[in-house]
Amino acid sequence: MRAILRFVPLAAVPAILMSCGPRSAPEGEKGTLAQRLDQDAAVSAIFYKWLGLVAAGVPIGSPSGNIITAPGDVAKIQLFQQGVIVYSDDFGAVFLTHALFERWLYYQTMTVPDGSTLYSYLGVPVRDWVQSNGHKDAHFERGMIVDGNINNDMYAVYGEFYLRYLDLMNVIGQPTEQQGDSPGGGRAQKFQFGELHQGPAGTFVLIGDVVEKWKALGAGASWLGHPMSDNEAILSNGGLLGRSAHFEHGAVYFGGNFSARRFSTPGSRSFTAMISTIGGEVKKASGLRERFAHSRRKARSCAGVIRRIFTSAGR
Repeated sequence: MRAILRFVPLAAVPAILMSCGPRSAPEGEKGTLAQRLDQDAAVSAIFYKWLGLVAAGVPIGSPSGNIITAPGDVAKIQLFQQGVIVYSDDFGAVFLTHALFERWLYYQTMTVPDGSTLYSYLGVPVRDWVQSNGHKDAHFERGMIVDGNINNDMYAVYGEFYLRYLDLMNVIGQPTEQQGDSPGGGRAQKFQFGELHQGPAGTFVLIGDVVEKWKALGAGASWLGHPMSDNEAILSNGGLLGRSAHFEHGAVYFGGNFSARRFSTPGSRSFTAMISTIGGEVKKASGLRERFAHSRRKARSCAGVIRRIFTSAGR
């Protein structure tokens, strides 16, 4: 403790301790033992978190207010000159910037599809904010807030989008808008270098000309329906021919000229044709299946005729 206190402005120690309030309930004030112990846990956790940050040289400054209860009684919070410490029973004391903390509180004014506020859906912060690729991130129980340099604003990524984004962050960059409804009953969110789209089959990443073509057709409200796959590379002998994405009733391909039409096994999810026009639209899978089945019937019929001719000649 002495080693830590050497780095702490001594004038600030009484301030943080006094701002925490009395350790026991005042005269005439009713309070349970559990409530007092809860307050004591928050006081201790916030205090030692502050000491640790100061000792590590993190700019946080002195406390600028008392410990108060967060909306919905989900956490205890204390503001400092250059940041905020949020304490919860499950995740302890967590350090946020003022901007990230204020945006979290602001999300009380926004709702998510289940009708709850975005603030309550996100839950409490689970770890200290971090700097990542030019933006500041705060992670919560069911999502994150990204404070970047896009549109001079901050955006939340939450739910299934958050789970996908954790793996795709370095691919699609920062969010450029909030998650919202998309045509056909889906959900969508734009990022610097791609989009996440959610439909009945899950949440998928769509990039570049593939997603633009699909949206031009009407997105999930079009005959293609909702996505069934991420953008996929089309390779030939190790080289990239183009990219594709599969949807409920077809697919979109984009890339160089495909010299041949190829069909996969009828009835499979990927059954469709590679077309020869750049960025062109693939026809409905049902029609392709019919033409493919018709071609197979003709081939079998011809094979049968040839087999009978050779059989007759052999006699």
